[in-house]
Amino acid sequence: MAVYLVTSCDITDPERYAPYVPNALPLLEKHGAEVIAADKNAITIDGEKRDLTVILKFPSPEVAKEFSEDPEYQQWKKIRLASTTNRASIMVSEFNPSKF
Repeated sequence: MAVYLVTSCDITDPERYAPYVPNALPLLEKHGAEVIAADKNAITIDGEKRDLTVILKFPSPEVAKEFSEDPEYQQWKKIRLASTTNRASIMVSEFNPSKF
């Protein structure tokens, strides 16, 4: 079953963050992930506004974890972590009405 990774953060060092997206995208594709939405101007309804909100779709929770642990991704992950704050990443399963 597909899972969605919803991530929000504040970018504290835009120059350092700049190479992250162009280098992470091919790795996301390698793992069968799809960028559903990405917005630097998302409208905050509840909570605190963040600089960036992204929704990714992965084929399964296992594949999402494989992406996160991929050795090729680690250098870019370090850049993301070093250039952002107030990070929240939440993995949610695809909606299945029978589970509710």
